[in-house]
Amino acid sequence: MESPKHPAAAHGRSRATGPLAFALALATPSFAQDPAEDPQVVALRAQLAAHPYFSKVEFDIDHSYDGVIFVLERPPGDKPDYYTTIVRQLVPYVSELERVFVKEYAKPLELTRRADFPRTVIAILSAKSHYEVELPRVTGVPTEFTRAHFDPETRLAITYEDHFGGQIDAKDRRETVLHELVHALQYAHYSGDGLMPVPQWFNEGLAEFRSVTRATASQLEDPDIDAQHIRIVAALLAHPEFRQLIAPIRELVDIDGPGYLGVIRSAAQRLGRRSSDPHFEQLATTAFYAQSCILAYFLHNGESGRYREANREYVRRVMRGERGVESFGQAFKDFDLDAIERDFFAFVGAEMKLRSWAPAALDAVARGSSAITGTGEAGTVDELPTFDFTRLDWRPEDWQARMAHAVQLAAAGRFAEAGNAVGGVQAPESEAAFVQRATGHITNLARIRDVFLKRAIDSGDKLRFEIDGKTPRGVVLAADDSEFTLKIGRSEQAVSRDLLTPKVLLDQGEDLGVFEELGGNTAALLAFFDGADDADVERRLDGGAAGKALRGDLARFRELRTADVDLSWAPIAGFRAPADAAAAAAMLQTLQETVTAHRDSEVLRSRRGELEDLARHLVHAAFDPSDPTGLGLHGKVIPLGEEFRVEYDFESADQLADFPEATGLLPMSSEDESSTPRGDYMRLEGGALEASGKAERRFAIPLQAPFRITWKAKADDIALFMVGCCRQGDDAFALISLVGGLSVLDANSNIVGDASRSDDQTLYLGKEYPYEIVHDGQQITVKVDGKVTGRAEKIGGLLGGELFFFMRGAGPVRLDDLTIQGRVDEVAARRMLAERADAVARGLFD
Repeated sequence: MESPKHPAAAHGRSRATGPLAFALALATPSFAQDPAEDPQVVALRAQLAAHPYFSKVEFDIDHSYDGVIFVLERPPGDKPDYYTTIVRQLVPYVSELERVFVKEYAKPLELTRRADFPRTVIAILSAKSHYEVELPRVTGVPTEFTRAHFDPETRLAITYEDHFGGQIDAKDRRETVLHELVHALQYAHYSGDGLMPVPQWFNEGLAEFRSVTRATASQLEDPDIDAQHIRIVAALLAHPEFRQLIAPIRELVDIDGPGYLGVIRSAAQRLGRRSSDPHFEQLATTAFYAQSCILAYFLHNGESGRYREANREYVRRVMRGERGVESFGQAFKDFDLDAIERDFFAFVGAEMKLRSWAPAALDAVARGSSAITGTGEAGTVDELPTFDFTRLDWRPEDWQARMAHAVQLAAAGRFAEAGNAVGGVQAPESEAAFVQRATGHITNLARIRDVFLKRAIDSGDKLRFEIDGKTPRGVVLAADDSEFTLKIGRSEQAVSRDLLTPKVLLDQGEDLGVFEELGGNTAALLAFFDGADDADVERRLDGGAAGKALRGDLARFRELRTADVDLSWAPIAGFRAPADAAAAAAMLQTLQETVTAHRDSEVLRSRRGELEDLARHLVHAAFDPSDPTGLGLHGKVIPLGEEFRVEYDFESADQLADFPEATGLLPMSSEDESSTPRGDYMRLEGGALEASGKAERRFAIPLQAPFRITWKAKADDIALFMVGCCRQGDDAFALISLVGGLSVLDANSNIVGDASRSDDQTLYLGKEYPYEIVHDGQQITVKVDGKVTGRAEKIGGLLGGELFFFMRGAGPVRLDDLTIQGRVDEVAARRMLAERADAVARGLFD
């Protein structure tokens, strides 16, 4: 896949997970040169000799295999066997895929191959940096989002090896090459206008569908479905904030290439979001690849091949230059397009069920088209709140606070922020002239600094700066919009422009001739913002009209700086949409600290609605429910590929934040609501999670099977202490008791009962025992002290959900050394994140 920002004609391959580096290790068994080279090889040599990249590097051409020519950039050093093994492994797959393409499409559809492109050319660069940096530098082809690409202009499928050896999965390598091979075959057999078929979903969907490999090349004729793409489609449908990234089929087949501008534009229209957001572009193209791949598979294999012949007719039309939903409808004229769409989403749901994925996601997928259009019941998971950041702008009545804030920023040397703070200030008519002059004074500070830097660079003089509590002398070498380069001794360092405070400019500006160039009142302006007394400022003013005017304006500035002006809105007024999760988390912290520090502010309370909506938005933007490392957990988080492990020793008080208090986790009767003289609590006590009386807590992140949970626990008195997992409501959960008993309730599957072993062991009060829960996706097993105490082989839909602790009894019960390993139940996590966002919003002022 190419970057959506650059709609070139190249076609590539993208994955939603894993490293962006698409390691393609290719090799050649021998470089035997045929004296009577065929015309394609002769033409290829001439083409590469004039190519802006290959003309500058050493490479070999291996054309000893049928159907493919390898262009192999020579690696550094003497490595004669560098490509040998991998090319030999690839060639059977390349040959088999070409045979399958001819059998499935070219021969029955009478597609003629271009005479001037009898063999596919695969070029393998020797380094990732050559592909991502050197190649685009000379060709202009963007590669920042790709691992490989096919360029129909040059007819080269280009990838790289980069010395990865066995570190990169061989399946991933060959699927990358095969994806680009499909593009090459689409090009080679295309007879319409342009270089490639026009419908973008067809180009990428067929390439993804046909490049899935198994153990042997012979299995390419019947490739497996891409499970990762199924998961992406299902997960997007399950989340209302993302479900419209999955396009109605009529819209998907109507998106034309080359490039991905049509994909981005289509997704943006459905979601109402700006297509210039880079994160949105990546998400939209990921969704597009996944849906296109699964649709291509479905139309070939779904419904027992019901749509296969109509799909072949569609391929025939597209390969001859047709496009659009009209062509798709004509090919599938014997079928209702709405029925095809319903069958497609039912197929996605069935594939999810085969993999025992989250029931909540299955529900959303089963709703099919309604989940896309936003109708029906698909909105059971709370929507991701959007937020218009212009709601945070200053209001006209805030003009004094806004000017006072700008004065404070300028005094701190933050000239750019000060200028932004006064941009477009609306003031009463009686104050308009002053505000206009004041805005000019504040924005002029940045110009003073620019002149200072230019003269410092031109003079080469050593100047003194205060850096980290020290005052070294250095020479300014260069400057840009945000930093300048300072040479101190033999070292160079980049320094923020904000280091050039009014004091620095005032103390050293005269020696550099800044005041001579800009006028004497410049020094007076700097002296004021440096905090000089009235006499010092007055001494620097000239006696003319300009000095008199500035004298009056500075008096007003002084009033603003010392007046009792409510500046509580200042930290929030500058907020704009956060660039990433870290920025959103920082904004959320600033928001909470600001409201806490100014609870009595009328300005804040008058905008309570805006702030609560902002808080909800920032919670969702700051925490990714699919990534536990980004959810702000306080335990020790260890990423393990698609899984994670988090360890709790309960020595730190903040770990309790990962287990918020809860109520009503189990449907208990009033007789069960017991209390004890010790009180009702579940808290950290002496390096353990201690529970007594009536208490409930749940883990912040719901888990998706398979998962494993271990802990140590002891009870000083008889108590009803339960660990629950896979909770999906009042009638769906599994419970593990203090003695290791296992009970399962899943009303949806009509499963209810005790799954404890009859040979339960004896446990003693006051003694600590190790516990373990293992959910392998098909059954749940419980062990206490290394012995199996419960095993449930019929668990219905208990495949994911909440993990929680439930206490009713005397106690205390102490739990320690808790380890949780598994995957995130993304659907349940999104719901809990919405609850958390509401709680944060309500808690701002309460």
